[in-house]
Amino acid sequence: MPYSLRVFVGVWILYFLLVLLAPAYSMTSEMNQVVFLDAGFVALTSLVAVLTNYFLEKKLRVDSGYYLQQVQGISDKLIRFTLLLALVGLLALMFDKIQVQHIDYSGELARAREEWRELGEGREGVSSPYSMIGYALSTCFILTLVPLMLSPRLLRPAKIGIALLGLFFFLMLNSILIGGRSIILLTLCFAVAFYVIRRERGDRAYTFSKKTKIGLLILGGIAIMYIFYVFMSRASATHDGVSGAEYLEAMQEYMELKTATWPALLEKSFPALGSLVAFGMLIITYLCHSAFIFAEYLQHQTDYAGDPFILFNHMRGIFAKLGMIGPQSTDWFLAGRFPSLPGALFHDGGYVLLFVGTLILGGLVGVANFFTKAKQMSLMRVGFVSSVYTILFLSPLLFAPDIMSFPFIVFEFIMFGVLFSKFRITK
Repeated sequence: MPYSLRVFVGVWILYFLLVLLAPAYSMTSEMNQVVFLDAGFVALTSLVAVLTNYFLEKKLRVDSGYYLQQVQGISDKLIRFTLLLALVGLLALMFDKIQVQHIDYSGELARAREEWRELGEGREGVSSPYSMIGYALSTCFILTLVPLMLSPRLLRPAKIGIALLGLFFFLMLNSILIGGRSIILLTLCFAVAFYVIRRERGDRAYTFSKKTKIGLLILGGIAIMYIFYVFMSRASATHDGVSGAEYLEAMQEYMELKTATWPALLEKSFPALGSLVAFGMLIITYLCHSAFIFAEYLQHQTDYAGDPFILFNHMRGIFAKLGMIGPQSTDWFLAGRFPSLPGALFHDGGYVLLFVGTLILGGLVGVANFFTKAKQMSLMRVGFVSSVYTILFLSPLLFAPDIMSFPFIVFEFIMFGVLFSKFRITK
């Protein structure tokens, strides 16, 4: 089985382990059907991907026979340019949010995010040209990972360390500006996608020095603490004065779930530990609540007849803000909760769209796996493959293109693919 599909199956297994671990259970009787449909989605996607890749290898040549020679130092230039434009985008976002929209970041981060959300909902069009520049460029740091993970042999260790620190700096500041966690999840998934490309091409797993391992553990620890802080900040902003267990119960009720009693009992006996555990359990529930939302869709199909489509809602929202299409409704059944990709397909088109969408995803994965076999990969091709893999790996949680930053990352791959047309990942 291709490495990408092994990761895909592993992600879904981990996902259902989290569902079992979460201190909540569905109020519907459809969870068995959810497991069956999700398992069918995984199996059919994998089968179509394997068959598509097999057909392409039989019918087409992987390479055209013409290659551009790897330009010396182009990886260094790509790193510098991606980080420079990420800085430009970050400054533009800061100017827009602080000077143009006058969002107050001096208090709770969740309150700033809520203020930003309310301003966006009450406004037609974009807030300013700085906002457009900011969103278009601020996630360029993700492309910094391409040479770091796919052609590290061309870089000095010091350059890799500096680039990683710069990347982490921009990642955290972007997350703070929007008060969310999705950009951290998206960056992690693209990093996994780049690693999978490396393994699909026959490269060995990474070997890290002791110092590198310690550094990565420190950065990972900071990111995890920040995620805990975001959940605690939102608890303070939306349910002021409630305990961790009470906020867990309130959020699970919002997600249409029943809560287990043990988090409240633990917090009652050990307040500090219990509160920390409650927020940890909330993070787990948040990650896997899409399974329970799918179950709600299955049980209440008549309740969302005539709903607007969920798929590509964020991209449609961007086009609406730019005046290219009319206003888009986001008032669908259980709006604000995240369905998995199978769940979103089922919501928008029932069993037919679920089947067709699965075939399309499997075909795209098969094409992506075929592309990874080429002797050389352009930046544009890396962008296509990594985007498909990211959609694949995030399918248990949500539809990746509906994460706010995803369309802009695709745009950045296209832009840099043109600017760095001579960049190649070689075997």
